Amino acid sequence: MLSRPVSRQDWAAGLVATAVAVAAILVASRPDRLSLTGALCAAAAMVVAILPTAIWLWDRRSGPLPLLPMAGLFYIPFFALPPFLLDVVWPHGRAIQIYGEAPIIAGIDAASTGAALLGVAALVAGMAAARALPRIPAVTFARPGPAALAWVTRAALLAHALFWLVPALRQVPSLGQLFGPSGLLAAGLAVTAALTGALGRVELAVIFAGLLPLRLAGGLATGSLNNSLIFLLCMATVWVGLRPRAVIGMAVMLALGVLFYTPVQMFRTASWVPGQESLSLTGKIATAWNSIPVLLDPSQPLYHPYANTVGLLAWPLIKRVDQATVLQIVVNATPGEIPPWRGHSLINLLTGSIPRAVWHDKPEERFGNEFGRRYHLLTPDEHAMSANLPWLTELYANYLYPGVGVGMALIGLILGALDRALNRKDVGPVGMAFAGALVVPLLLPESNLSLMAGNLPVIAFSLWLALRLALGREAKAAANP
Repeated sequence: MLSRPVSRQDWAAGLVATAVAVAAILVASRPDRLSLTGALCAAAAMVVAILPTAIWLWDRRSGPLPLLPMAGLFYIPFFALPPFLLDVVWPHGRAIQIYGEAPIIAGIDAASTGAALLGVAALVAGMAAARALPRIPAVTFARPGPAALAWVTRAALLAHALFWLVPALRQVPSLGQLFGPSGLLAAGLAVTAALTGALGRVELAVIFAGLLPLRLAGGLATGSLNNSLIFLLCMATVWVGLRPRAVIGMAVMLALGVLFYTPVQMFRTASWVPGQESLSLTGKIATAWNSIPVLLDPSQPLYHPYANTVGLLAWPLIKRVDQATVLQIVVNATPGEIPPWRGHSLINLLTGSIPRAVWHDKPEERFGNEFGRRYHLLTPDEHAMSANLPWLTELYANYLYPGVGVGMALIGLILGALDRALNRKDVGPVGMAFAGALVVPLLLPESNLSLMAGNLPVIAFSLWLALRLALGREAKAAANP
């Protein structure tokens, strides 16, 4: 009897079954500092977060880009899995203290993992509700020929390169908000041009072996790891959209990113300290290189509690993505010790789209720092550093559990609507690059809502208009063959 090939539906069913099995194992082997009800909520959140990926695989009508799956998967390593790794991050009974100045907590319970489960379930429900909305107009672009695609790609790359190479441009009000996403658009266009044969081998070598490493180094020079991660994630997403089997390559890229995280973190730890801010990138590299022996010293528990190679590589990454501990700190303190924000950090969502060129005195986004000082993650006199404020945690800090349920459902609804409008089977290569530039940054929601999404309408319109103008000739040719 001949066996049939494995279908997308088989993959979907196997994925859910595997998630349930892994969740059951994690609950059975939970650490003592994670309550049983807390473990059950975290395990359930893990399974629910898998569902968008299973639906994307199961439903043949799914768009080519894995946008909604990525939105759900974010909550597994950041919220659902960390409670089960308490004894890995803080071994031998070490105190659970996420930052050096942060409050010490006794463990994690259902008060916080229940909030995470509520948020993830509401997010997925909102995505499902978006599928039932009335017809949403598609955002499409003309399908350019190879020459036109090459020209648009070169123009986008040049614009982004000028932004990085000419410091004066970065000082122009509101220009940075537009040129950052334009770099993601250029990255997506470069992938489409490479896979469709619009660019020659020499140009591709210059872009991927020359310009891309320089761009990633430039992102690293800012001190932001997410800057380079989102850039690569946008490229990988478009790659998967054009070549579905490239999901394996995407997983390989993720694995490489995991391996490189610790060296990069060491680089930041050594070079982004008081007195080093003004150093050039080469100066920071030299400082970090000279600090490696200290950072790898097992006797320095501030950096690593493990002396073996695997521990040295894995521990900083596991600790870095842990947002469950921060959520537990917030739940412990609010509403008892610290009152809810009542929309304080969300108010800028109403004004985020106003360009700074128009509103010269527009306040800067500093809620990450304010959040860190409010919950004692940072010292009261620390006004430079910022603590991560994921959307789920922000919604609880503002409106407690009702805020998590309603807010995450609305976020899921908006992401689902964006997916329906931008991620269609007939979207084309340019449409994929546009969708990636616009939506992928929203899939790593580690900062507050207004900072990440407040200017989304302006960015969307600006990129849409630029592409419409650039491809105008192609659109006229398609309409009048």
